[in-house]
Amino acid sequence: RYELIWLPAPFLSEEELRAALPRLAAALVPGAWLVAGTNPAADDALRRSVGRWTATLGGGNSFDTARMSEELVALGLEEVRTFPTVAGGPVLVAARRPAGRARPA
Repeated sequence: RYELIWLPAPFLSEEELRAALPRLAAALVPGAWLVAGTNPAADDALRRSVGRWTATLGGGNSFDTARMSEELVALGLEEVRTFPTVAGGPVLVAARRPAGRARPA
């Protein structure tokens, strides 16, 4: 059981990430945070597609900031927040396990 989990998501394959996310969410104590590093979403469709292709080609996954936020909410986490780092660089996505509730789905 953890009060904070750091997940360097861009370095995991999509298969690994999909397997890990539910287990990580379940490992949080009530009120705890999961913080995932993500690739920023590009403004246009072509750049988004190239970014996803490049990430998966390098052994990573196609999850960008928006997709990670959606996945964490789907797992029952709340209070999703994003924190940009440097211009064009990774964006941190933080989400909290609700306090006082049973494990997320």
